[in-house]
Amino acid sequence: MHASACFAQQCFPWLLPPSPLQDLTEEAVLLFFKAFLASAIENLNRKLLKMETTQRNVPTYLALSIFNLLCCCLPLGIAALIFSLRVENAAGTGDMERASQASRTARMLNIIGIVVGVIFLIIIIVVVVVGRTAK
Repeated sequence: MHASACFAQQCFPWLLPPSPLQDLTEEAVLLFFKAFLASAIENLNRKLLKMETTQRNVPTYLALSIFNLLCCCLPLGIAALIFSLRVENAAGTGDMERASQASRTARMLNIIGIVVGVIFLIIIIVVVVVGRTAK
């Protein structure tokens, strides 16, 4: 196929239109690609910087969720941990609306879990103390 295209170009030059890139020198092509790559890298750096700064603004409450899971209320701690991980996932993809919504949910579940855990702990202490004084 390549040989026939070369033959057609040599024997019948009026059949094939001239290529617009035919007059470009190798130096011009390299200069174009260098400018294109520099622009693409600069654009990517701007996007990465924007993602990094927006990711820092949304708290994940991951440590609090793990504490809640281990020390306070297991079911609410599991749910809070899941939402904390959703915050990291959404912030990593740049979906800041979903990240902030998951962050609020994780915070609320952690607060409720800690309150339930403290109330449960107080009830256990009261039952143990009352049980020992009744004997």
